[in-house]
Amino acid sequence: MTRTQRKNFIREIKGSMGRFLSILLISALGVGFFTGLSATEPDMKDTVDEYLDAQDFMDIRVISTLGLTDGDVSEIAAAEGVEDAEGIWSGFFLTEADENEYVVQVLTRTERLSRVHVVEGRAPEASGECMLDTLFAQIYGLGIGDSITLSSGTDDDISDSLAVDTFTVTGLGWTPYYLAFDRDTAQIGSGKTDLFIVISPEDAVSDVYTQVYVTAADVKDLGCFDDDYEEAVDRVQDRIEELEAERCAVRWDEVYTQGQQEIEDAKQELLDARAELDDAAEELADARSQLDEAAQELASGREELDNSRSRLNSARRQLDDARAQLDAGRAELDDTAARLAEARAELDEAAPQLEADYKE
Repeated sequence: MTRTQRKNFIREIKGSMGRFLSILLISALGVGFFTGLSATEPDMKDTVDEYLDAQDFMDIRVISTLGLTDGDVSEIAAAEGVEDAEGIWSGFFLTEADENEYVVQVLTRTERLSRVHVVEGRAPEASGECMLDTLFAQIYGLGIGDSITLSSGTDDDISDSLAVDTFTVTGLGWTPYYLAFDRDTAQIGSGKTDLFIVISPEDAVSDVYTQVYVTAADVKDLGCFDDDYEEAVDRVQDRIEELEAERCAVRWDEVYTQGQQEIEDAKQELLDARAELDDAAEELADARSQLDEAAQELASGREELDNSRSRLNSARRQLDDARAQLDAGRAELDDTAARLAEARAELDEAAPQLEADYKE
């Protein structure tokens, strides 16, 4: 730069000092933000990684449309490169708050992996207890001791999925499954999950898991955003996927066998019901026959009773006639006795005269 150019620059700056300072400050502010964000990104990643490690957050999530059994969990845990595996059950339900309907994701409590972070109170320990989503609790003023009542949101009875439908809040907290405010999609209600609750495993009626949490070995020292971490987890995931065909076939056989057994049991119940129906029909026919015989006997008895009543009425009439004749005979006898008494009285009066006449 020549001396003349330098003088021109200085002259232009002095002539528009306000604009120069504004541009300088804007540039400095932009550089400062960029520098701060550049320095913050590693810190944010480290903070997230430390939080997930503290909660033993899963590295891999295994799901299945037919559900996962304890046998599946054992096979996954035994796969090369797997450090731990734990099954969990989850489902979507509806609840009401402030006369509005919300979608609830219900998660069973885990003991080792992806543990919940309790902010206030405690995690659920017994049936009918739950830990409530802190964000939802803050928005709607819910707290420990309040109750959450769920409904299935479908034609299915909620008892098919949960042992109870009302849960008492024992704690408020977060789950590492949700690091942001967004929740999962749902097939009921609005189609979007509004909150989650964590319940005791005993309140889940299902005998299978909906998903299995898996942690990979020797990756805890790696950052969860590092390429080395992703490569290590991918290797473990590939080994788990090798189990898919075998475990799906085993699960299919279990479901098929169980379904066939239920069909056979239903058929047997149908046969038993038909046999009971045939026995009942035979008993009904016997009862009808007995009823017909009883009706015939009743008709015969009624006819005999009518004849007996007719004979009784005839005998009563004869008795009445005999009584009338007897009364008439008694009256005639009384008249004869009266005349005889009069005749005797007259004879007694005439006797002295007759005796005197006889003596003369």
